[in-house]
Amino acid sequence: MTEAKEEMELVFNTSPDAALISRLSDGLIVYANEGFSVLSGFTRDEAVGRTSIGINIWENPEDRNRLVSKILEKGSIDNFEAGLQRKDGSRLIGLISAKTINLQNTAHIISVTRDITERKKGGGRA
Repeated sequence: MTEAKEEMELVFNTSPDAALISRLSDGLIVYANEGFSVLSGFTRDEAVGRTSIGINIWENPEDRNRLVSKILEKGSIDNFEAGLQRKDGSRLIGLISAKTINLQNTAHIISVTRDITERKKGGGRA
């Protein structure tokens, strides 16, 4: 079990994108990678144990409800675009892909968010 956890953390922390695991029912963050800290400005310690609404990362909190609804409807979602805000209040545009996973008999969302702010400013070029 410890080895599997270490492997998962290695994969998560290798990604430059923000990766989160949060409880489906209330959005409680149970894991955040370094990419999340870079994207959001929140350290892991500041994020884990709080909700995404609680740390005020959603520019429009209703976007989380829409994301969860789509995940519940289909089991996953790809390329959900949402306005987000960093710890310092600056705005970014995130492209979120997420799916449900079961951890310790509890439904969670595993999500990966890429900052596409510059791409959007550049007229959509990658």
